[in-house]
Amino acid sequence: MLKRVVMTSKAGVQQDISDYVIAFNVDDALETISSATVGLSKKALTNLDSLVLIGSKIDIWGGKGNSGTPVDDHLFGGRVINKRKNGISLALECKGLGDQMLRKEVTKSFIKLKPPVLDGNLMGIAKYLIDTYCTDLSSTGVVYSSDTINRLPVNREFVYNVIDKIREIPGWQMYVDPDGIVHIEPAGYMTETKVLEVGVNCSTLGDWTEMGERLLNNICVVGGNQTLQKEEYFSGDGTTAEFQLTYVPKDVQVWVYNGAAWIEKKGGQEYAETNYHYTVIPDKEYRKVIFVSSAIPASGTDNVKVLYSYDVPLVVSFINDQSVDDYFESGQTFYKPEYKSRDDIKNYIVKLSERQGVPPISGRLKVSRDLDFQLGSKIRVIDAESNIDRWLVVNSLTYSYPDFTTEIGLGDESLRIYEELSDHEDRIGALEGEVQGTDTLLTVIKQISSFATIDVNIKEQTVYRERIYDSFILGHSENGVLNQGQILDALDAVGNWTASGTTLSLNTDEDYFQQGEGSLKVAWSSVGAKQVSNTTDSFDISSEAGESSGTPSKGTAAFWIYLTNATDISALKLRIGSDSSNYCEYVVSSMYQTGGALVAGWNYVRFDLDDPDSVEGTPDWTSADYHLITFTAAVASGELYIDYYTVSKSNSIGLNGIGRRTVRETIWTQSY
Repeated sequence: MLKRVVMTSKAGVQQDISDYVIAFNVDDALETISSATVGLSKKALTNLDSLVLIGSKIDIWGGKGNSGTPVDDHLFGGRVINKRKNGISLALECKGLGDQMLRKEVTKSFIKLKPPVLDGNLMGIAKYLIDTYCTDLSSTGVVYSSDTINRLPVNREFVYNVIDKIREIPGWQMYVDPDGIVHIEPAGYMTETKVLEVGVNCSTLGDWTEMGERLLNNICVVGGNQTLQKEEYFSGDGTTAEFQLTYVPKDVQVWVYNGAAWIEKKGGQEYAETNYHYTVIPDKEYRKVIFVSSAIPASGTDNVKVLYSYDVPLVVSFINDQSVDDYFESGQTFYKPEYKSRDDIKNYIVKLSERQGVPPISGRLKVSRDLDFQLGSKIRVIDAESNIDRWLVVNSLTYSYPDFTTEIGLGDESLRIYEELSDHEDRIGALEGEVQGTDTLLTVIKQISSFATIDVNIKEQTVYRERIYDSFILGHSENGVLNQGQILDALDAVGNWTASGTTLSLNTDEDYFQQGEGSLKVAWSSVGAKQVSNTTDSFDISSEAGESSGTPSKGTAAFWIYLTNATDISALKLRIGSDSSNYCEYVVSSMYQTGGALVAGWNYVRFDLDDPDSVEGTPDWTSADYHLITFTAAVASGELYIDYYTVSKSNSIGLNGIGRRTVRETIWTQSY
């Protein structure tokens, strides 16, 4: 029997609307957001239409038990999404409280050992997302897992989609109950003590399907792109200006042999720059390097050399021979760009085949409201008429009124998770975005028993080093090529940096850093001006500054700085020059990581060398050995972290780079 339906306005006023209800239907299932449709009588058009607003909260309770006092059972909790009316009735279309996860976007990087301090714990990240962004929900149903991740970048993704990725790593189930509690837990986490048996406590015959259409035994997965490098040679003839590349290029370097030496040419963009030698068309069809008329290569054999990087997907295929022999061959290709390594794809693909190498079973049973079931629980089901006696998971529940029955969706597909090939941590790399290798990795996995695989791999091993550029911009005369700057100090250790004053101390920190293995930790115990300097290490930065002395004509200097609170400091400045009497001073004005203002956490700060706030003396840029960072401490005690101090020839920052000033360069490759 119907117990009650309650509407809560956005102002928090509750109203029991049970008397208006003529029918309702509630659908709830794993890995989906519950929904409900509530049909109201014509009288509701007059009395409720103006009160029931989009966004109003709806709760549906149902009584169960035919003897004694019925139990109040919360069937649905959510909000009105749509209203439909036709002159004789009013229908409310509702979505469960979990719908909030599909309406909240997140942009954040979760990095192990960095705030928020979650130690990279996967379920800790899930709980953080729920508690921080979803005020209608509670994370108390998230089960603890020891799985951790080193880095999880999130860029304008819905909370639901991020959590769905997280729960897929251990293969867990997820649902949101009517009270707004998010449950992330192993499949069949709770085991029902009762047995559901057709003809005993279930009077209707079961409707069962062995799903041959879900059979998969020949699977191909196309993973994320691998960034590779290729060197190609062309023969000039004195007239040919266009040279087509094998792959779509990303960053490009071009040399032309003049008979005595290889001369590197300058790239540029048509109509945007002058004094360049070639442009690049990064088009799938053309893939060309095009020389301007004044720089067309002369005649020669292999006298044009092009070095470029390009993306190719990682492809892995899988054949389950036993399943093919037992049933029939059924293949499908999956595109999983989040998987960046062969092992990640192998784990996913073998798990998928184990789940669907044998046709899974699913079914539905109608039971009375005397029986209560928990979504996601595991229950033993007996249907002698259909030769069914097995453990299945409750993967959906449908409640209906006025007949007030419960229809249960059951299946065993989620219980078939292959866990033996590797631990969960072997699959964590799928979300970390680690890219490795320099040639297409083609892997074929042949399953020869339940626990054995043969891997056939074609690959190369490559050693890289980092080269400075300034957030790659394709075709840019400086940002489009390598080695356009230098690392002044990676700041992995204190090195030659010193602090001025007794209330300031410097230490190496290995927990908070952006690149390398550590950062420079600066701690203070009084308010006021603070100085950190290095007057020992000398650098020739005349190429980056565009001048050998005086005021620079181009270039940037930059470093990362981490703040516990945005208001801990003010007046951040950099002095750089040849000594304390000859330098340029810059007040920070560009924060490319945070968009214009210092914030709590990491900030990427950049200083335009050609736009100093003041100049003292005549700095010698061929011997820049005076580096002074100053700031004003606004709190009596605090700390900050500085990392990765660099200079670059460019004044431009690519939006796709967000401050990343380095790129990998191949220095050694070994095929095997």
